[in-house]
Amino acid sequence: MLSLLSPRLAELQSHLMMSALSSKQIAHQMGLSAGSVKVYSHRLYANLGVRSRAELQLNEIKRLRSALAKSLELLEKQLTKNL
Repeated sequence: MLSLLSPRLAELQSHLMMSALSSKQIAHQMGLSAGSVKVYSHRLYANLGVRSRAELQLNEIKRLRSALAKSLELLEKQLTKNL
């Protein structure tokens, strides 16, 4: 998904997913106003089809869980094949 976003929205997505910081704190880290972070957040949510930071984080957890399950399945097949 990150490749479909502008670099600034991808950076914001990273901040929103990986931290418990407030919008004001994220704005400070990114060198933006809190209002800009809110506007960018809503734009990001619209692009990704989510309504909130919590939904964004939940979707990322689901995506990562699915990717991990696929990797573990492939690893198990390889190990079983080598027995």
